[in-house]
Amino acid sequence: MGTMNQAGLNMGPRHARVFGRAVSYTKKLTKERMVEHDNDIIGASSLIWSIAQAVLPKDVMQVIYDILSAEGLPTLQTRNIAPASAEPG
Repeated sequence: MGTMNQAGLNMGPRHARVFGRAVSYTKKLTKERMVEHDNDIIGASSLIWSIAQAVLPKDVMQVIYDILSAEGLPTLQTRNIAPASAEPG
């Protein structure tokens, strides 16, 4: 059976707004296992982003780049892996 992981930003519960990287593991995992899962998520997300950049029109991609830059959104990262430190798979 597979696993379900959540990656992205989390705004927290309605009564306690907290902005940060999402974490969603359904069972207790070791730190090493969490990093392994996060590396898999980063790899899959990178692949999808690369495909999107290859197929979407350049003007559409430029709008996306501009918005990401203007909003100061974080780079690809997870709770267990800092930006630009993903280990090669």
